Amino acid sequence: MPSELSEDKNHFFLKIHLPAVEKENTKIEVNNRILRVFGERKEKKVVEGDKKHYSEVFYGTFSRDYSLPENADSANIKASFENGVLTITIPKSPESRTQEIKVE
Repeated sequence: MPSELSEDKNHFFLKIHLPAVEKENTKIEVNNRILRVFGERKEKKVVEGDKKHYSEVFYGTFSRDYSLPENADSANIKASFENGVLTITIPKSPESRTQEIKVE
């Protein structure tokens, strides 16, 4: 499961590439600053008489854990799934956000 983590001043963005995984076959949990992604990549039925010579594709269930930063607001995490990419948006806690102070 290749993934990438980025951030802006208010959020962290975790993108997990899940080709051939359906949205309905993914699940996300958060517990004690650990974000866990579960899923299943199902193999399509083989037509009778077809022979598979080899496969480099993993089928079955998977899970991966990510440690959340201390300033993550785990109560307000949102997720979306599009074109095989699961995007998890993790807000930063208001106290830890960078605030610009206007000079008067």
